[in-house]
Amino acid sequence: MSDETHEKLEEQKIVELLGQLKDKKWSVRRDAIFELNETEDFRVIEGLIKLLKDRSHYVTHAAVATLSRFENEIALETAINFLENRNMDSYTRSIIAEILGERKLERVTELLFRLVADRTEDSVVRQGAMEGLSYYDETRVGKLLMKLFLDRTEDEEIRYEAVGLVGESQIEESFEHLVLALHDSSESSYIRSNVAYTLGVFDNLAAFEPLVAAVNDKDRLVRYWTVNALGHLGDKRAVPLVTEVLKKDEDIGVRMTAAHALEDLNDPRAIDPLISALKDKSSGVRRWAIYALLHLGEERVVPALLPMLKDKNSRVQTRAATALGEFDDISIIPALEALTKDKVVKSKKAQKVIDEANQAIEKIMEREGLRLERAKNEWDFAATNRVLSGAGGRI
Repeated sequence: MSDETHEKLEEQKIVELLGQLKDKKWSVRRDAIFELNETEDFRVIEGLIKLLKDRSHYVTHAAVATLSRFENEIALETAINFLENRNMDSYTRSIIAEILGERKLERVTELLFRLVADRTEDSVVRQGAMEGLSYYDETRVGKLLMKLFLDRTEDEEIRYEAVGLVGESQIEESFEHLVLALHDSSESSYIRSNVAYTLGVFDNLAAFEPLVAAVNDKDRLVRYWTVNALGHLGDKRAVPLVTEVLKKDEDIGVRMTAAHALEDLNDPRAIDPLISALKDKSSGVRRWAIYALLHLGEERVVPALLPMLKDKNSRVQTRAATALGEFDDISIIPALEALTKDKVVKSKKAQKVIDEANQAIEKIMEREGLRLERAKNEWDFAATNRVLSGAGGRI
């Protein structure tokens, strides 16, 4: 194809998309914007500017986000004006602030600082400006985030956002303040929960002891994110403690995240407690225990996973079938086959279980080099029952 022909095709495509910007369906207009997001043609910019007054906020959002990424001076000026206009949609303004900040444009730096500092501004816009500033490698950005976090007269959503950005930016000076806030009973649990999470993503193993001290906090949200943080931190000293949480915490969500944390910690000592968690009264905990056992990947967990194919919860059954399909053990296949034949399709959930079991079978067979097309009576179902009888019953 010659360059001239290619250019003609490109022009045809642009003209077609420009026409779609005027389509009656908002989804067509929005999709056309996405297609044009790298075309800084003056006709495109003109079309996008017109859409800033579109009746659909999805279209407006897409148009102004695209203009924010363009190098063209008119497009950039339009985006900045939109950001400064308080009459415009707050969520869209927050996205512009983040995009412009990501570009590290000097001309918008002071604007972002001004938006963050202005308490009369919408908190959503201020949070977007904070996100934008987090891309700058400036000392004063870190100082601003710390000031917002420590100021208890500040909007709680702003303080929450500041805590998260402090962690993402790895501002070392903030570490001691975060530890103090985690154990400050006068601080809100909402802020303390994010502090716990932030300590987990901090590249500092000194966070281990402060997090351990918060594992039994009265607030379930703080416990949840503390256990999650111990998993992220990766210090294997946490295994016995997180295991106890998995066994004893009264909150389902906390037990679920404990199973996930044990997956992150990746220690074989967690296998037996996770197998015990397969009997938890919560299907969510059982499902996450299966995830974790699969990640640990030891063949000895297979006998414990087989009975989960008969769990009363279809999502647990599906997860078990998926997990079993990852093991190189052809003795698993009869149990999966039995599940596909025994399951009565009365709902989409039941069909999903069957589909997942079939996929698991094919994965095992493919890895073992067996035939992918299975005959109806290929497997001995009496043998299947023998396999399962030692793991909790017959199919």
